[in-house]
Amino acid sequence: MSLDIALQNSLSGLRVAQGGLDIVARNVTNANTEGYTRKYAQQLPTVIRGEGAGAYLAEIRRNVDAGLRRELETSISNSARLTVVDKALSELELAFGKPSENNSIAGRLNLLRNSFEQLYANPENLTTQQKVLAEAQNFIDTMADLSQQIQDQRARADAEIATAIKDTNAAMANIKSLNDEIARRQAQGKSTADLEDLRDMELQKVAENIGIKYFEQSDGKLVVMTETSRYLVEYEDFALQFSTTANFAPSSRYPDNVGGITLNGVDITAEITSGKIGGLLEMRDTRLVQAQGQLDELAATMAEAFQATGTPPPAAPPYDNRVDLFMDAGATFARGVDDVNVVGLAQRLTINQDILDEPWRLREGSDPATVIAESLNTGDTAVLQSILTMFETPRAFTTTEPGLAGPGAGLNLDVGTGVTLQSYAAGIVAYQGQTRAGVQAQLNFETGLKLSLDQRLKNESGVNIDEEISMLIQLQTSYAASARVISTITEAFDQLIAIRR
Repeated sequence: MSLDIALQNSLSGLRVAQGGLDIVARNVTNANTEGYTRKYAQQLPTVIRGEGAGAYLAEIRRNVDAGLRRELETSISNSARLTVVDKALSELELAFGKPSENNSIAGRLNLLRNSFEQLYANPENLTTQQKVLAEAQNFIDTMADLSQQIQDQRARADAEIATAIKDTNAAMANIKSLNDEIARRQAQGKSTADLEDLRDMELQKVAENIGIKYFEQSDGKLVVMTETSRYLVEYEDFALQFSTTANFAPSSRYPDNVGGITLNGVDITAEITSGKIGGLLEMRDTRLVQAQGQLDELAATMAEAFQATGTPPPAAPPYDNRVDLFMDAGATFARGVDDVNVVGLAQRLTINQDILDEPWRLREGSDPATVIAESLNTGDTAVLQSILTMFETPRAFTTTEPGLAGPGAGLNLDVGTGVTLQSYAAGIVAYQGQTRAGVQAQLNFETGLKLSLDQRLKNESGVNIDEEISMLIQLQTSYAASARVISTITEAFDQLIAIRR
């Protein structure tokens, strides 16, 4: 081997060592940088005309387990959905309270029943009559307040969907921009590793908001799709579209009068079941609608139950001396076709104005056409007894299959054989806590899985300082060896030149 060739080999060794030292320095510097993955470059031999001519560093690449990364992104989507649902259910559970608390609907119903018991013991007492009306109003106010809180939560979820859509579109635009730059650098034979790190971070932002799947094309570009294979990022520009709903009422339903999410002109709302957006849609369109339906069904059954009170004459109910205590915005309540009048009743409940004007009708009946004036028999408790019996009578409640919107949906009660009003009210309150407990269990599992996957990915793809220091020592040794060879060759050249003189 000539001294010239030896010198070239040694110089290539210096360049390789310098390049390796640069990569190690970058790895160590970014060891704690979020989203950074360990970079490496394979050292390859240079061969010219079948002869070894030193070495060179191949393209700088990342060390990333693609399969593990996909699992992590799926877990990110799932845990984001559950986090949203858990937070919303926590608010709902707090609003409903506990069955044993007086300010819960179950507690309010118990207080109303107790006030009727007191009236039964002292039917002619005006103060006791007023106490019944006060407890009835408290029950109505609690129902209306809960109903309003549910609609407020739906409105907040709707607003948060709009924010999440905006963030998702921004991340999708960044991915497309990074795709173009990666494709350009790849065509030029340059490293794209750092750009791929940035793209992965944007991809996780999308996955946090909506469930995705994706694949990489030969030019290095990433094609991102929804879980139902609709393009989010490709060669064309795609963006999610969403319009917030101005006002939420108990009757507000998607898709009739509540906004949906469109992609390229197609409504994909029903297809989004994971990610933050999936959780917000779940609360806005299903779980909160269920809670409203449960309140409305309790309100409807309460109104009907009081309509069936009174002492039975030969005719069948409703009886002329019934105590029609609860009204639908001042009118007698009737369910209507397909329970159309049940929706939103929790917000429309009022107390019969005739009873407010003449509280003695609690004892003798609310129909002014049949009960013209207060009876002289103020100690008559027959009607009040029918009311107390009504509270203890099991009755059927309208329900739908769990997971579907509708009055009473999802309650785990034996409605086939019937339950009392108080059992149903307590069941509504307990249902919120049970539902949240189930979601919390899922969230705890998914959070643990996400942390485990994230740690595994960092262990495999992240920077290990000990390994980098070990590599640094090897590269320093290699650099020193190449430098020593160059120094020896330089001395040889000097001696040859001296001989020629």
